[in-house]
Amino acid sequence: MSKWITDAAEMKYYTTKAEIDGFTFITTLSLSGTDGNVILTSTHETKPLGIVSKIKSIPMLFLKGIFKKAILQDLMDFKTTVEAN
Repeated sequence: MSKWITDAAEMKYYTTKAEIDGFTFITTLSLSGTDGNVILTSTHETKPLGIVSKIKSIPMLFLKGIFKKAILQDLMDFKTTVEAN
């Protein structure tokens, strides 16, 4: 799988795009905050590219909560690591 940066603004955000198995994955990581606090925001979007991909994506509706929980845990781990340094 190849992933490339499609948009960015220094010290603000960057967006990546990847295509694999009939799906496009778009991720944006943004930085914001004030008074020495930094907020990292991550958004993810998955788009099926054809009818076969749309059919394959049906089970994903049931797994959405699991993925959200895993992503939130990743962000909390990242926060813990950054704050420890």
